[in-house]
Amino acid sequence: MDVKPLHPPFGAADLTNCDRELVQLPGSVQPHGVLLVLHPQKLHVLQATLNAEAVLGPWGASPLGRSIDSLDPELGDLIRQLRDSDELRTPVPAAATIEYPDGIRRFEATCVRLRSEGIAVELEPEVPDPLCAPGEDVAQRVSRVLTAGLASLNAAPTLQALYDETVRVMRELAGYDRVMVYKFDPDGHGEVVGEARRDDLESFLGLHYPSSDIPQQARELYLQNRVRVLVDVAYEPAPLFPRLSPISGGDVDMSGCTLRSMSPLHLQYLTNMGVRATLVTSLTREERLWGLISCHHYSTRRLPFEVRAACGILSEMVSTRLSALEGMALAQAALTVRRLEQQIVESLATTGDWRTSLFMSPRLLLQAVDASGAALLYENDILTAGNVPSSHDIRAIMAWLESYAPSEPVLVTNALARMAPQFGHLAGSAAGVLAVALSGRGQEFLLWFRPEQVQTVRWGGDPHKPVDPEDPNRLSPRRSFAVWTEVTRATSRPWAEQELATAHSIRTSLVDMVQQVQAVRVLIAQDQLHQVLQAVHTAPEPTIIIGAEGKVLVVNRAFRALIGASAPDIESAEDLCALFSSEAEAETMLTALRAERRLWSAELSLRGEGGHPIPVSIRGEPVPGENGRDLGYVIFATDVRARRDAEAARRRVHDVLRDARQRSISETSDTKTAKDFREMIEAILNSARRALTEMTGDTRMAAPGAMASIEALTRRAAALALQLEGYAASRRKR
Repeated sequence: MDVKPLHPPFGAADLTNCDRELVQLPGSVQPHGVLLVLHPQKLHVLQATLNAEAVLGPWGASPLGRSIDSLDPELGDLIRQLRDSDELRTPVPAAATIEYPDGIRRFEATCVRLRSEGIAVELEPEVPDPLCAPGEDVAQRVSRVLTAGLASLNAAPTLQALYDETVRVMRELAGYDRVMVYKFDPDGHGEVVGEARRDDLESFLGLHYPSSDIPQQARELYLQNRVRVLVDVAYEPAPLFPRLSPISGGDVDMSGCTLRSMSPLHLQYLTNMGVRATLVTSLTREERLWGLISCHHYSTRRLPFEVRAACGILSEMVSTRLSALEGMALAQAALTVRRLEQQIVESLATTGDWRTSLFMSPRLLLQAVDASGAALLYENDILTAGNVPSSHDIRAIMAWLESYAPSEPVLVTNALARMAPQFGHLAGSAAGVLAVALSGRGQEFLLWFRPEQVQTVRWGGDPHKPVDPEDPNRLSPRRSFAVWTEVTRATSRPWAEQELATAHSIRTSLVDMVQQVQAVRVLIAQDQLHQVLQAVHTAPEPTIIIGAEGKVLVVNRAFRALIGASAPDIESAEDLCALFSSEAEAETMLTALRAERRLWSAELSLRGEGGHPIPVSIRGEPVPGENGRDLGYVIFATDVRARRDAEAARRRVHDVLRDARQRSISETSDTKTAKDFREMIEAILNSARRALTEMTGDTRMAAPGAMASIEALTRRAAALALQLEGYAASRRKR
């Protein structure tokens, strides 16, 4: 029996292992351009594709061993300037001119440092932009379209409006027959959520596609190479010669190459769809692949560099707007949590029990995550609201949760019966479950429920039948893309990201409230000491309890985990002060608590492992007893490194904005192209500013990943714009 390789070589994969195909090692390129691999220091040609003579003329007849200077001295000078810099880690464009017997011809060049095989230089003959108006330069057109398009994207009030505007602007910019926004769901499947197309083409809007249509290896490359172009699906690959690198002895990693050959499976897939040419740009959120802008053309199509760069800028700005709109949803989630907290605090005065207060107004509790029912299991009691299973079934679900994911603070599913078939009879009330653990013991939970929602999913072809119908023994991409519908049962509407964020925040608030109650119990109920101490030790919030005489009674596990296993024992208030970088500030806290008997809060730094400071938010509260004396003091610590990372990310984004403006075209230039570029730069900066403004400023909902994503997106967009400017300038000089 043949054993298939874990990672099949390029071109040797089928549908059973295409997600592991080594698509970054094709050994060939699309033949409309040529690839040269240069020695990293000497800059002579080590490898060249076999179409070099057809593309480059007489120079390409025997390129091996020749210096890049003999092809274009200015290109050689550029590579020398960049070869030792980080800038060459990503493709750098340049204009090139090559001498032919009949005159000079202009080329688009792209240079990038390969992983270990040298420096790659890709050369493509310049092509005109068929979408330019008479007398209009390509750079002027893309600047005009992109500037207006970014303004319309910024005005999109909803995600759907953003999708619709994205495909309209991309089609105006690139001119493909069909443009789609393709969004990945958490399972890896994709859905067409936006579309602009030629009038005579059928619509793909709303169709779903299985995750196998875009394998994981391809998705990873979409993060490295944000714009991918296929000029002709029927191309004959131009092989690299020699195939193996003289430096590394292995195949050349072409992850950063724009001409890289595409997987034969992908080409067959497009052929089966009737597509002849494509352009795909990546949409990201927090540096993860969110989706794609996918352009299809039904005849061959090549675009000049300026258009491709503008498409890259557009996708980066769409990603920025996605982050802003989804960040606004998270901000709304924070407001919901605050209202729920206020409800609990206000009703505590009359009920004296946070659990009863939580369920006093069930409508707000259910609306927080758009659930139909909720249940709380705490200290073996059950409180419910809305449409929920029986108490027996609720206890069974919670017992299953303890065994299924004992260490997970949040568990979410919209298909409970798929994960635990024994609950299939609960589809009417609990097809979907969102559960948050309220203690480290895994015995207290707050659950939300959603009922079954019978759903009809429209697939672009039967996702369960990928085989070739004429040869069932051979796995190949499906040929039929006729709409295929599938009815799903025993599933609820999926839980949205902002709903999960709300659940996390509610959990944090309730855990904090529970922890305070438990800390007080330690001081006022000695007969319950063992039980309450266990709860305090396993609580997720770092906590210290000090007796009235200054003896440390409790240091919970979360606090010990924060300061590290090598920290000394903490037996007294003085030992506690020694844990802080500033012992004087810690002593001020204790004075406020013990002598002045007032609540105290501030941000201090703990001494972490190896002496590294850990910024924490400290809150100390005296616990009053009878006869005007305090029973003791409770100190809560919150790790604020994530919040500070978010603040640092925000500052870096502002720095990117400042640097981008400083590097933009000189204000003294009065050419029409310079003015167009200034307007385009300003549009990019305005997009980033708006995204920053719309991100939540609530530190509890701080999202450093989102801020870092906006920073990276803005930096790439600004860099592409400046490359576009430089490219246009180099073309004018020639």
